[in-house]
Amino acid sequence: MSDIDWQNVKDIFIAALELDESQRSEFLSERCNGETDMRSEVESLLRSHFESEDFIENPAIEVSEIFGNKDVRIDQQFGHYTIEREIGHGGMGAVFLARRNDGEFDQKVALKIVRQSIAEHHIIERFKNERQILASLSHPNIARLLDGGVADSGEPFIAMEYIEGVPIDEFATSHNFSINQKLRLFIKVCSAVAYAHRNLIIHRDIKPGNILVGTDGEPKLLDFGLAKLTDERLLADPSQTQTAFRALTPAYASPEQLKDDVITTSSDVYSLGILLFELLTGERPFRFEGKMLDEIIRTVAGTAPALPSKIAMSASHDPQLLKGDLDNIILCALRNEPERRYHSVEALAEDIERHLNGLPVSARPNTFSYRTGTFIKRNKIAVATASLVLISIFVGLGATLWQSRVAAKERDQALHEQKKSEQLSNFLQTILSSASPEESGKDTKVIEMLDNSAGRIDEEFADQPELRAQALLTIGKTYTQLSLLDKAGTVLRKALDLSTDIYGTANKTTSTCMMYLGTVNMGIGKFDEAEKLLTEGTEIDRRLSPKGSNELAYGLNALGEFYVRKAEYERSKPILQESISIYDDLFGANNKDSAFVMISVGRAQAFAGDKDGAETTFRQALAIYEQLPIRYELRIAFIKINLGNLLANRGNYDEGIALMLDAEATFAKKQGDSFNTFNSKVFLCRAYFLKGAYDQAATNGTIGIEMARKLNLKNNPSYVEMLLFTGLSLSRGGTPQKGEELLREGLKVAENGFPGEVADAKGCLGENLAAQKRFVEAQTLLSESYESLKASVGEQSPRTVQVKNLLDSISQTKKNTVPKTK
Repeated sequence: MSDIDWQNVKDIFIAALELDESQRSEFLSERCNGETDMRSEVESLLRSHFESEDFIENPAIEVSEIFGNKDVRIDQQFGHYTIEREIGHGGMGAVFLARRNDGEFDQKVALKIVRQSIAEHHIIERFKNERQILASLSHPNIARLLDGGVADSGEPFIAMEYIEGVPIDEFATSHNFSINQKLRLFIKVCSAVAYAHRNLIIHRDIKPGNILVGTDGEPKLLDFGLAKLTDERLLADPSQTQTAFRALTPAYASPEQLKDDVITTSSDVYSLGILLFELLTGERPFRFEGKMLDEIIRTVAGTAPALPSKIAMSASHDPQLLKGDLDNIILCALRNEPERRYHSVEALAEDIERHLNGLPVSARPNTFSYRTGTFIKRNKIAVATASLVLISIFVGLGATLWQSRVAAKERDQALHEQKKSEQLSNFLQTILSSASPEESGKDTKVIEMLDNSAGRIDEEFADQPELRAQALLTIGKTYTQLSLLDKAGTVLRKALDLSTDIYGTANKTTSTCMMYLGTVNMGIGKFDEAEKLLTEGTEIDRRLSPKGSNELAYGLNALGEFYVRKAEYERSKPILQESISIYDDLFGANNKDSAFVMISVGRAQAFAGDKDGAETTFRQALAIYEQLPIRYELRIAFIKINLGNLLANRGNYDEGIALMLDAEATFAKKQGDSFNTFNSKVFLCRAYFLKGAYDQAATNGTIGIEMARKLNLKNNPSYVEMLLFTGLSLSRGGTPQKGEELLREGLKVAENGFPGEVADAKGCLGENLAAQKRFVEAQTLLSESYESLKASVGEQSPRTVQVKNLLDSISQTKKNTVPKTK
């Protein structure tokens, strides 16, 4: 066997896949030319492919025909399961319908078993990998792993949820689905794939036979046997990221899979594009019958897929329904270059949802600028000599966005910038192929990869400072989205210094670094530096992008939020409105980014006294997110925490606290101990305090204080607020001595950095000391608090009046009944 030409086996196998069954025997005889071992291997691969692709629908085949009596038999037990019949088989093993036999409950499962006769080390490792992957996934549109183990006879097995269904294309056809119904069904598949990506898993074998739809109409994604874990171990050995040719399905494989290049999440985007093309037209974009692998690669690389609307002319759907947006969406997913496809499955699903809602989509047709760019790649020297093309490249998280026009002075650098951008794009795609970290949460594998990549950047781009700055910016932005503010600050400061040295301040990379670093500084309480960076960054970006940009809208949102936190509400309003206007121009009305800015708008309204307006704004923002195809849990949590806080402050404690608890759970699940989780504790502590539930307030406050100390948030005004509410809750709950300790710390922190909080801190500590009948010290603190509040918020302010009443009570020596301040 060692003398077999495996590349030739692979080529023959792929070519044979596209032939009719009646043609294969003659084809194999011709190609294998009497080499029986080679033909045997190809035939084994073909059996594995076709028998596993439709295993649910194929009629049961006698077990003895596949395994012989020595392997698996009916009624044989595997763990808690008894074999009933075979429902599919292949070269690696078989899938059986089995039933639980331990009497706990009645349950049918799909039992996947590796044949002992071929249980070589690499097969077992792949099987264990599949089990590991499935164990980490829990999604309504992914078939669930129920159990796994090794039988007494030595065969490893996994027990899967048994799906009684048909492939997605057959389901849609048999139910005579409309285009919109097919799109809704497809969005659910996208949700499952996106979830896998957020858990660092690439499926690599998306096709109709691996997506079954049950009688309830819910699609289920199956067969993670070829899936790849995108963790850092694979980066050390690039060969491990290459395509497993034993199950390659050319009709659904991406160009990089066909060429055995590095696989990223973009490969699944391509396969989803093929699936959507087939769902809507009844045809696949390419036919590979009788073609060898090199011919298939040339076809895919050199031939643009036909417009789906053209193919649909012979199908049942009106081609006019596909023309335009759907043509563009599908062809965007099917672009040859991974960096030019949708940057994530969520982006693909969101464009489909926008189409369904009659909104503009981000996908655009291949324009002259793209065709010119393709020409450059093929004719670099000639194009460089003639200076024919203007290209400006911006690299984001694993994606390269091509712009058709740049300033004339960039012409000579166009090709050089293209090569640099592609290099960075490939590096970042490999490191950060886990989709949007903003929604994936603080997964330890994501953080480890970020930490490792941050440490590798100096080495990877030692002689390329421009790329080093871009990579640092990308990683810093990702840390920011994960609420890892200390790490974000360190990386972004380095990126800003490097970008300033290279480009100066009048540069897009520099201004973006400023805006993200300003956001981080705002989060950790460095307000002076935050204001300077956000102001300068937005001014620079506005000059560079007079019509607005995504980065400018982000920076304006951050600057507006900064002024909300500084209680300069009127100043924040036009800034936030400009941010919304830019996002609306870029993405259409009711987009997720404008809705996110509405959180700051609502906060400004609430703090300025417009409570009704604030509640309306929060609920509008929440409604926008609730109707999006992808559930942006973190952003929804931001809305809920602010809406809940507003409701609690208005006396609606039950709904307010329920919303805040829901938000806190999301932050804790996705980000662990983070600023957002801490801030949730601040709001909950305050809400329980206002409700009079002092024990619950103190419990939340105590947890929040420890979290703030762990996260180094002592310089944040919310830490002062947490100390005061927790201390006063302990005091009113019957343990004033414990409360005093926290209140004194709160006063000290306020005096050292937050002068606006000093009067409240003295008032709270004064009440605590009065409760302990230490009236002399209490009266001194309360008098100082009263004078400060009278000067800052007025004599009629409720806060001033409450402190005055407490002072009067002490002066009258009413020691047994001391009124309380709020």
